[in-house]
Amino acid sequence: MLEQVKKNESDRAWSLEILQEVKLIVDSYEQSIQRPTDNEEQKKNYSDKQNRHTKKNQVIVMPSGKEIVDVVVGETGATADINIWRKQRLSLLTSQNFQGNKAYALDRQLTILRTVLEQGRSPNRDKKSLEF
Repeated sequence: MLEQVKKNESDRAWSLEILQEVKLIVDSYEQSIQRPTDNEEQKKNYSDKQNRHTKKNQVIVMPSGKEIVDVVVGETGATADINIWRKQRLSLLTSQNFQGNKAYALDRQLTILRTVLEQGRSPNRDKKSLEF
């Protein structure tokens, strides 16, 4: 969404103002790549978490998850999620509210989403059991 309005400053400002009404969700994911031939590129792109060479992407979405607000593509696999976020955050309003997972715990302006298991509930507790 922000990519579509980045050339028109008034549209971008309007979009950012409208987005302040919701708490946006931030998340990163890794995409496997072929092992680079250059040793330095191998080091940059190796993800200890995934135990393979990757590129990292970060997405900001609306609470419904259906609309992408902003995206960062192709960061090196060794880059921490919080470091990608810190660069991306500079292009957004400081008053905007965000939610993310534990990878973003160091950012005070971002609320940490807790998983069902972290909340002490079983994922199946709310489901009705089927009786035959």
